[in-house]
This record gives sequence, structure tokens and C-alpha cells, in this order.
Amino acid sequence: MATMKDVAAKAGVSVFTVSSVINNYPRISPSTRDKVLKAIESLSYVPNTVARSLRTRRSGTIGVIVPFFTSANSRAFFGSVSEGIHDALRGHGYHLILSGISHVPGEEHRELENLVRKGIEGLIYAPVNCRNTVLESVNCPVVVIDRGLSGFKSDRVFNNNFESSFAAVDFLISKGRRRIAYIGRRSVFSNHRERFEGYKKALRINSIPFDERLVKSPPRADIGGGGVAFGYSACDAVLSLHADTVFCNESFGTIGVLKCARERGVHIPDDLALITYDDLEWCELFDPPLTAIRQPSYEMGRLAAELLLERIANPEAPPRKIIVKSTLIVREST
Repeated sequence: MATMKDVAAKAGVSVFTVSSVINNYPRISPSTRDKVLKAIESLSYVPNTVARSLRTRRSGTIGVIVPFFTSANSRAFFGSVSEGIHDALRGHGYHLILSGISHVPGEEHRELENLVRKGIEGLIYAPVNCRNTVLESVNCPVVVIDRGLSGFKSDRVFNNNFESSFAAVDFLISKGRRRIAYIGRRSVFSNHRERFEGYKKALRINSIPFDERLVKSPPRADIGGGGVAFGYSACDAVLSLHADTVFCNESFGTIGVLKCARERGVHIPDDLALITYDDLEWCELFDPPLTAIRQPSYEMGRLAAELLLERIANPEAPPRKIIVKSTLIVREST
């Protein structure tokens, strides 16, 4: 098994320089860093992180808690977010411990405690049931991502939910649509509340009366959002109210909408226009291809990791909030 001395000999540098590169210390020239990294790779050298953490009091780990198991939508979105986090941390000497949670009461709290016991140096977190009092006991920097946590001060990375939702509904109205139904969660998380408010504002400024009957949301206790079955039943209900458009605030609910429309002989977009939040890969595969709001999920993960690294380096700096912009991808369903 290769040692740090072997790496130093192969790279033609000191053991101290190899250690500095491994610990991502500054003032190492790019050429020297490159030589050391190539030597590490060629020798398949694995740093002894346990011993290093005992000496430096640094674990070299970042905790990530995201709701992988609350719904199919979450798995698709947060998979991309996690990839962005991983790629950003990989070049800085950190590795991540990824914890996927569901909506089971108490699970979130337990995962937080487990990560703290492992000595994480920072946490990237998308809350589900947790409250700010729990996070206040976490003795490391925290970046909150995707949805807000009232009363907790931290760095944050959010999507421009309100503006993107408003722009999408305003676009539908510009195409002559008036009976626009909203399907999906609207109150459990801050991001969904903002999307619902954007929907209502677009109606208001275009002088279209808000009709509560055209809003279909799963029960508040159903954090998973209902998925395909919910989308089907919600679409069936709004079609009976003569909706000419569905704005679906969850991608897998959109599949239920499409299934219902097909079975009822409703043609998209002639009889019913359809737009969905989150532009997943399969949106282009339907007939017709779906108009969608594309969230920069990978970018959100990358930015969250970069914010956390900055916070670790400068713990006294004021909290920062980054809002990334989504893009309306117009296809044939509208």
C-alpha cells in the first residue's frame, strides 16, 4: 500500500507539500498541485482520513439531508441537486455523507443527530418536517436549499418560484387561456406557496377571477404530493369544471393528467393546454412534448456547496441568499 512518502518521492516534492495538497491548503502552485494529484492517482494512494481528523480536528465530511423518499418528484430533483453538491466538493478535499429522508415523523431529527455525531464540518439541508430549534443545536455551518425554514438564519439557495410561476401562467393567458387550473401542493413548503402566489398574481393582473374550485391540492398530511394517481383524479375534477388549461406544480402528477386526458378523449393542446413544473428528461418524449419550467437543480447544488465552503472559511460573514432563475421551455403542449 502506497504511503505519503511514496507520493512525495514520485512527485519530487516534500511530504509536507503532499499533505498541504491533500488538505487543500492555499499557496500551493497549480503545477505542483497537479504533480501531486497525478502521483496520488498513479499510486492509488488513499489518505488516512481517520488519523488526519484526529490530528487536525477536521473530519473532511459534509452532511447532506434531502427528501429523496417523499415522492418521485423529490428523487428526480434532488438527485440532480446532490450531483451538483458532490462535484463542487470533490475538488476541495471533502466528501459527503448523503442522507435521504421521508416524511416519517422523527426521521429527520434522527438523521441530523447521526450526522452531528459523525463530526461533519457543514450541512446542506432541504427541510421536510424539521423546525429551526433542532438546527440551532447543530454545531456546524448550515446551508438551507430549495425551501425556507422560518426563523433560522443561514446561507440559502432557492429557485425563483414566484417569478417563474407567474411568467408561466401569464404566458398561458397570452395564448388565450382563461380557465386555468392549478394542480399540486400550495401550502406545505415555501417553494410551493410561492408558486401558488405567482399563479394567483398572473390571474389577478390579467383580470381573471380566481376560482378556488380549479385548485386541486393533496391533503396537507400527504407530503409526497400524490403523484400520478392524484394528478389523474385532479384532472378529472377540473375537466368537469370546463378547465382549458392545467398548470401542474409537480412533474409526476403531470403523468396522471396526461393519462386522464387520453382516457377522456381530451386532446392536448387543442382542448386542454398543459404546463408542468420541472423539466425532466421524459417531458420531451410525450406526444405532444410538454411545456415545462426548468429548474437549474444541478446549479443549485453546486452553489449550495460553494456557499458552505465559503462559510467554513469565513464563519463570521453575514448570511447570504442566492436565488437562481428557472427557464420556461415552450413545447407543443401549450
